[in-house]
Amino acid sequence: MDTLKANRIMNPIKNGSTLPYYINCEDGQTYAVKFKENPQGIKAIVNEYICSELALLLQLPIPKPVLIHLTEEFCSMYGQKLKEHIGSDILPGVHFGCLKLKKAYPIELGSMLNEAINIEIIAELLIFDLFICNSDRDNNGGNLLFDPQQKKIIILDHTHAFDLGTIWEASQLNQRIGEPFTLLNLNGHVYRKLVPYVKGYNPFNSILEKLKTMTTDQIWNIINSVPNEWLLSPDDKLSLNNYLCDRKERIEETLPLLKNNLPSWKGGL
Repeated sequence: MDTLKANRIMNPIKNGSTLPYYINCEDGQTYAVKFKENPQGIKAIVNEYICSELALLLQLPIPKPVLIHLTEEFCSMYGQKLKEHIGSDILPGVHFGCLKLKKAYPIELGSMLNEAINIEIIAELLIFDLFICNSDRDNNGGNLLFDPQQKKIIILDHTHAFDLGTIWEASQLNQRIGEPFTLLNLNGHVYRKLVPYVKGYNPFNSILEKLKTMTTDQIWNIINSVPNEWLLSPDDKLSLNNYLCDRKERIEETLPLLKNNLPSWKGGL
């Protein structure tokens, strides 16, 4: 993942429990930045980093993720303004950001998806959320967007992955290895709009094949590349690696759970 130096603050993002901020960076682009010192804790950006790298590996449509470097000079210049938004001091170092989308809207109506040229992503998204145990997609309409210019569905915001979101610990993930998968709430506010678009034969074949070709080394390398200053312990790294590898290997166990809730899925994978 690229690292960019922050140039100047733009404006706060008022929705979101991590209280992100739009920041212009050295490449001239603006990024939505989540800070190490966000109210949800350091695991919020650990989760974002790991899930973004996994999504890229699986070729899922996400805004470009980057690491954002805040210099001492930047924090001296803008620290007070950021503190007014975050509620705590923002320190120099590496933070997490994703590229600001020029025009993208929450999918309020299922009919918006009729224009999407990447509609097959919906089936892949369901499997991805089950793989990373993302409990927040259906609670937050702002993490599934439609870009009308590109006519593409965009996914973002994986702060609350790994079942426990920002409060997971090694011992808790270890206890969850081998546990049965829990079905997504396909009748919920977001997912119910997606259900009609999982249809025909073999809608999950592509994502299942991509997961099969994802190696344990690739998963470990992603986890092990988390910036050192985010203080992810060796035990945390190992438990998360084992947790994700276990879910990857057993992902087809989710298919019977999905089958009865996807009436337009005609069969096959």
